[in-house]
Amino acid sequence: MKRRITVEEAQQKQNGAQAAQWVDVRSESEFAAGHIPGAANIPLNELEARLGDISSDKPVLLICQSGKRAEMAAELLEKCRAEIILLEGGTKAWSAAGLPLVQSVRTRWSLERQVRLIAGLLVVIGVALALRIHRNRAQASEKNAAASGAPRQTHAASKQMFAFSILYLFLLFAMLLVDRLAGPLFGQVGA
Repeated sequence: MKRRITVEEAQQKQNGAQAAQWVDVRSESEFAAGHIPGAANIPLNELEARLGDISSDKPVLLICQSGKRAEMAAELLEKCRAEIILLEGGTKAWSAAGLPLVQSVRTRWSLERQVRLIAGLLVVIGVALALRIHRNRAQASEKNAAASGAPRQTHAASKQMFAFSILYLFLLFAMLLVDRLAGPLFGQVGA
């Protein structure tokens, strides 16, 4: 049987005689960044392999960042555990209620954010190289034109590369802007 409880009810249940086993199904790094005191970390992707770590004789209270992964964990556990409880709002609601979170380490960037940073750096390096090549070709073209006395010729390929460089810079700026704005608005992806 699956049911939901609020943060206030969970706090009473934590201190009460009929305490449940609290299981946080977030990743290890999310758990280390901040978790509810007394919760055990069993990431969602390890849940089936670690069923033996979950109590079969007392209720299981499932926690995640906002409730989505806890819901998925509940679907997996419904077949083998009698009483499953979901914490509404997860650790976000717990923290918003002013209740303490235990932090094991400094918050690290998620893998997705690290990939975005590396991709952005590669784009910046590519743009810088393209601009350098464009400038060198333009200077060489001017020297050749001056030496031969011929009218100055423009290179269509060089102009096209310059236009693509500007486009890359714009896309990089847009990506960084979305990353900065999306984090505070939507929180952790996949919560």
